[in-house]
Amino acid sequence: ADVSATADCADRGLQYIAEHGRLRAVQHIEQAERMVENHPALPANSYLAIADTVQRLQSRNIRIIFFTPPYYRAYTETYRANASDSIAGMRHQMRNLQREYGVEYYDFSTDVEFINDHQLFTDSDHLNRCGARLFSAKLKRAMADGAALISQER
Repeated sequence: ADVSATADCADRGLQYIAEHGRLRAVQHIEQAERMVENHPALPANSYLAIADTVQRLQSRNIRIIFFTPPYYRAYTETYRANASDSIAGMRHQMRNLQREYGVEYYDFSTDVEFINDHQLFTDSDHLNRCGARLFSAKLKRAMADGAALISQER
């Protein structure tokens, strides 16, 4: 067997992935809060920049697809417990982009096929090679179906 093909699919362990998720989510929340403290208009400016980019790409007949990949459960649970307003804001902005520009959005952040299986992750917010293969196939199917979605809170 080709060892290099499975090297990135090694199990880092449930404890490592779960703890990483809790720590990483807190880090990301703190970084986002500092960015907004330093630039209060950042969320609005970011949305305008994305909308401008979408319009430019659509004028060239380019299909616009946004997606949120799966995260390990501990990451999402920690993020939701400490920054649920941030998640709600992102979802609101994605609904606006869908409504205003017809972009596609696929949210796999709480996909049960992934979030409970630590063996699919290299750390809490990055899939390993095996997880990436599964996710790529699932995203490809969703895009082929054209059924853009926003996941419901679980």
